[in-house]
This record gives sequence, structure tokens and C-alpha cells, in this order.
Amino acid sequence: MSTFDASSPQQGFILTSGDDDTFTITYQDADGNVQDITGWTFWLTIKENKSDTDAEAVVQKTVTSHTDPTNGKTEIDVDAADTEDLAGNYWYDMQREDENGDIKTFAHGVMSIREDTTVASG
Repeated sequence: MSTFDASSPQQGFILTSGDDDTFTITYQDADGNVQDITGWTFWLTIKENKSDTDAEAVVQKTVTSHTDPTNGKTEIDVDAADTEDLAGNYWYDMQREDENGDIKTFAHGVMSIREDTTVASG
């Protein structure tokens, strides 16, 4: 599980190819107050090149149902199948759209996806 620190918008993450992972987000305003995210949409987009279109993204996740919206908590799940054929460095960002339609990128950076050693099947 990866916990997102909203106080630092640029972060690097390391995932392992073919593993399940979850980004846990608690969304806060600039003063550190938790925001009610009821009705908000969150996106995670991972691309090989920044210039790729969203349609060319290697992974794109959309979340509209949140774990605890009144306390600003949501999760973005990345399934094993999303990354099983990926390895290397990728560009990512996380965006949110609030109930007023305002869109904000709140995290961005480089995500490294490393090859796994054990390829287990259940």
C-alpha cells in the first residue's frame, strides 16, 4: 500500500510489476484541514511520455466512490493486471474534480515500475 502525502505534490513511487497496490489519499486544504470529498472524482494517470494523450496512458484509474468521503479519504487501486507487462520509469499524476467542476492536479512525478522476481499465480 502506498500512502500519499498531500503536503508534497511531487513524489516518486516504486511499484512492482504484476503486484496489487493501493494509493491511500487523505485530501486536505492548504491549512491541513480535511476536506469533505463527497461527489468528487479522482484520477491516477500513468504514461510512458508526458506528451502521450490520456488515451495512450499505460494505466488510468477513475475513482468516484470513496472510503470515507466526509473525512477526505479515498483509495486508488492498481491491480496486478494493470502493471504486469510494465517495467521502467513512467510519468504519473493524480487529479481531482470537486463538486463545482474545479480540476486540480495534486500530485505528479516519476513512478518506477520494477520487474518482479517471483511470478506467482493463485
